[in-house]
Amino acid sequence: MKLTGKGANAIKAITTAANRYLAGEISMKGLQATTRLWGNIALNAVQDAIAPTITRLMINGAITMVGVTIGTLAVNYGLSYVY
Repeated sequence: MKLTGKGANAIKAITTAANRYLAGEISMKGLQATTRLWGNIALNAVQDAIAPTITRLMINGAITMVGVTIGTLAVNYGLSYVY
């Protein structure tokens, strides 16, 4: 999953604000304001980036399951002649 543009900027802003809060440079209200400002943009960007990733993983999983099934059938078919 790769974020670019506004999504990457939003994640960076929230991460920077969290680090600044932990370092004592900004207050909790400053962190909350940053999260409110950038939160929806970051969430939308992550949702948009996840969809193709999940699709790719599901396709890879299906291909693997088909391959294992075919392999198992071939082994069982071959063993049926032995026994």
